[in-house]
Amino acid sequence: MHRLDHTSYSRPVIFFANGIGDAILSLPALRAITQLLEGQAFLVTQRDLYDLFFKELPLRGVLEVAMSRDSGIRQFNATNTAREVGSCDLFLAPVPWMSDSLAELIALLRPQHSVGFFPNYNTELRLDYGKHSSELAFDFARLLRPRLSFENFSQPPILPQRALKTADKIVATIPPEMRILAVHNETLPAKQWDIQSLATVLDVFLAEHTDFLAFVMTTNENSFPSCQHADRIVPVYGLPCAVALAVASQVDLFLGVDSCMLHVADFYRIPSVGLFGPTNPIEFGFRLAPHWHVHVGEKMTDISAQGVLTSLHLMAAQSQPRRRSHK
Repeated sequence: MHRLDHTSYSRPVIFFANGIGDAILSLPALRAITQLLEGQAFLVTQRDLYDLFFKELPLRGVLEVAMSRDSGIRQFNATNTAREVGSCDLFLAPVPWMSDSLAELIALLRPQHSVGFFPNYNTELRLDYGKHSSELAFDFARLLRPRLSFENFSQPPILPQRALKTADKIVATIPPEMRILAVHNETLPAKQWDIQSLATVLDVFLAEHTDFLAFVMTTNENSFPSCQHADRIVPVYGLPCAVALAVASQVDLFLGVDSCMLHVADFYRIPSVGLFGPTNPIEFGFRLAPHWHVHVGEKMTDISAQGVLTSLHLMAAQSQPRRRSHK
């Protein structure tokens, strides 16, 4: 990969619009890029992501753009966006998608140089799905400084203070001698595990680990079947996204599917077990935390309860009670 001399540009623009989990995975890259650009970058992003994750970034300006989906592809008003952005001499787009709106925005801004994963850009980086998504985004930072270390920028997200305080109150209801296992199974249907198998795993795990209770993180209180150890299963449901992420950051052990909660557990270095089927843990799995990936085949139905239990026992042995308060 050749090096881009970013010091010759004075009006750099970063374009980032993607899912919540993708924003977490891309945070190390965005931290590194904005630091190298010495606070001169202007960020174009979608609504909500800035407040959730990006307030810590040194930026000269931010534009939050309303996004819609057209056959699954993100679209937005490129004309209004270009008008708000103004001049741009370097355009960086660490997003693995292209749409008519994004192509139009690049054409309207007419930067001296642009970088992205598609032929629309002057520098086209390789969209390598065999690389972890965090590392893929970090290729943009290494284009500016090749020997940059990913680990130096991999701190946990700085979540909103109000969400952290609410999470503190929730976790404070748990006796200090108990450890918390967070369970998250909500995502796209093809990536969810069988709910009854999950209940079976919880029954056996809680029977053998009497110092644990389980936070079942769900949007619907009644979406989880009854279990034998219901007195140690806490349905944490209907929370705002920021609060749910903050709760997930305070647990001792995590069990879940490919989702934003898994990535939060990863960045907070929580011992974890990740369940994968149609998506690949090489690309979307854990990168930083002690972990075990359960990936038997392309279907979630290939995953057995015994295989998950074995992995969960192994990771529980690595779990230590955490200091949970953000005060």
